[in-house]
Amino acid sequence: ELNLANNIIEGLGKMSFGSVNGAAASLKVLNLAGNKIEEITDPGSFLYFSSLLVLNLEFNQLRKITPDAFNRLSSLKSLNLEVC
Repeated sequence: ELNLANNIIEGLGKMSFGSVNGAAASLKVLNLAGNKIEEITDPGSFLYFSSLLVLNLEFNQLRKITPDAFNRLSSLKSLNLEVC
């Protein structure tokens, strides 16, 4: 689990969390709640999260999410966008 909640993160860019050989490949839970993320428009933001089961984006300032933003999250079981 990686808890990055309440860290004033404003955006996610391509490969924000590293490369194919990084820890992202085995990560199961990513908590980005309570940040200032406004857009998720690059499917490369979660490029190497092949094992991610839970993505928490609640309490951000999301205004735009493109249809392909989560395409790479093939194992995702839970996506929380509450009060975005």
